[in-house]
Parts: sequence; C-alpha cells; structure tokens
Amino acid sequence: MSFIEIKNLDKTFFPGTNREQYALKNVSLDIKDGDFITILGGNGAGKSTMLKLISGILTPYKGTVAVNGTIASTRATASATTGII
Repeated sequence: MSFIEIKNLDKTFFPGTNREQYALKNVSLDIKDGDFITILGGNGAGKSTMLKLISGILTPYKGTVAVNGTIASTRATASATTGII
C-alpha cells in the first residue's frame, strides 16, 4: 500500500483566464511507507505547490492526492498526518 499516492495531478492557477498558469501537469507518484525521496527543481517548478497539495493546503485542479488512503483535500485538517515548513 502507498503512503502517498498522486494520480494524474494538475494544478492550475487562474484557470480559464488570460493569466492561466500550470504549476503541475499530469504528475503521478507513488511513495511507499519508509521511502526517502527528494524533490528537485528550479524556481517556479512546482515543488512547494506539490507539497501544499500533499498536505491538503491546496486542492488539485484535476487528479487525486491520497495520504495513507485518505484524499488529502478532504481531510478535516490539513495537518492531520502531514505538515509543511
């Protein structure tokens, strides 16, 4: 079972406007319990956006983010099992 499962994730800011900007597009990731990962990328690559989606602070435009089997954006509190510093 995956600890964090991301499927077909898109995050768009200002959708449907002339300022529309994809932060993440069609991202899928499967992290098992005990895995150690690193997220690398330049400025504006979507690293912080992805962490905010995992922690439930942001909601995805498309796709799903599940943490320990629970959809991240539907958790009662964003800090239930994850956090961001």
